[in-house]
Amino acid sequence: MKKFKQYLNESDKHYSHFIDYVCTHLGIKCPKVTLVHDKQKAKEHKSFGGYNPSVKSIEVNVAGRHKADVMRTLAHELVHHKQDTEKRLKLHSEIGRAHV
Repeated sequence: MKKFKQYLNESDKHYSHFIDYVCTHLGIKCPKVTLVHDKQKAKEHKSFGGYNPSVKSIEVNVAGRHKADVMRTLAHELVHHKQDTEKRLKLHSEIGRAHV
């Protein structure tokens, strides 16, 4: 199983244990995860995170957020990845977002 910390820079490694735990609990290989430090991007997208099924990757904005909130977003997006691997993920065609 690929470890999440392979995708993190040194300042973000405090999330690695949590991500490893979630991936193990869900029984999935960790997708590529990018942590974004950009408050403006969150405002523009009106979202703190997202799962991209076409490239099997997750992006989560951490700027100005409490670690618990970031972890909740990470867990939510990892569930979308699991749903995708099980062919249960559907996309909202008009906005391109995942839902079940």
